[in-house]
Amino acid sequence: MPFDVASKNGTVLIASHHATFGEALVECLNTQFSIHSILARTEQEMLQACDSEQDIKLVLMDHGQALTIDPVVQDLATKFHVALLLDRPSASVARAVIDGGFKGMILKSTPLRKTIAAIRLMLGGDQYLSDLLPKSPAQLDPFVREMKLSRRESSVVELIARGQSNKIIEETLNLSA
Repeated sequence: MPFDVASKNGTVLIASHHATFGEALVECLNTQFSIHSILARTEQEMLQACDSEQDIKLVLMDHGQALTIDPVVQDLATKFHVALLLDRPSASVARAVIDGGFKGMILKSTPLRKTIAAIRLMLGGDQYLSDLLPKSPAQLDPFVREMKLSRRESSVVELIARGQSNKIIEETLNLSA
């Protein structure tokens, strides 16, 4: 059964060294959207929270402008649902998110309502990849080449870029839900 966000039976750990951004997101999640969240400002605070807080369901890690994912974050993704908060999209980070079992990536420029919807989706155990994908079919070719996608993955991305629903994608590519 998916995690019930409204019940506050889980915690979102926001790991951000940018105090203003992290504090604002935690305050917003806690007060406006009934999503229990805590803030860790340093890697040490984050690791301590992960060791002591038994109820963490999702770790949102501020990854800034980094183009690679460091080993501490990769290790954390083996123990928790981890998603990255990024300043800008990066094909290398997108590939690492997909291959590394991360729950997703959210651009900091993503509108608040869409960010909250993504957090809820990931709390439920799903992966959020919307910010990883090109916004138009014209952007597909360079993206597919840079991401080194398989033919099947390329077909899915193309249908998403065309705005097709999950149901249409499943039917078109004979995927099971």
